[in-house]
Amino acid sequence: MGLLGWIETTLKPRLQKKEQNQNQEQRVKVNKSKLQTHRRKFEQLTMKEEDIAGYLQRVDEVVNIMRGLGEEIDESKVVEKILRSLPAKYDSKVSAIEEIKDLDSLSKDKLHGILAAYEMRTESDNPTKGEAAFKTSKKAHKHRTSSVCSSEDDEEAHFSKRLQ
Repeated sequence: MGLLGWIETTLKPRLQKKEQNQNQEQRVKVNKSKLQTHRRKFEQLTMKEEDIAGYLQRVDEVVNIMRGLGEEIDESKVVEKILRSLPAKYDSKVSAIEEIKDLDSLSKDKLHGILAAYEMRTESDNPTKGEAAFKTSKKAHKHRTSSVCSSEDDEEAHFSKRLQ
């Protein structure tokens, strides 16, 4: 076995293994960095001007990415995060859920159903911005119509006085 044979059988496999280890270490660093980014996103999640389904979808996206990167997240941790990050209009419902339900056994799907039903009930009690704007414009139109009618009535009365 000559020098080339020794390089092929001994040195080349060692160099390949060292390169694979370096690539693996680099992938681990990248995954850790991505995981840190998504942990921060998870911690900073709050419900914005969206419905409960949209917010829970955003939470699911972040959680699924974190799980894909190797993070183990209990469903109870996700449920607690959702309850903490809801806006003030959900405070009474969150309090009721915390008192009545065992948060460790409450699934995210069950929570979604509870919050969606609450959202539908509260929205039916309070008109949306679009409905409120429509009602306001309808009132304004009615007011304009009645003022036009009253001015027409005034003109008609004035005209009949002149005829007499």
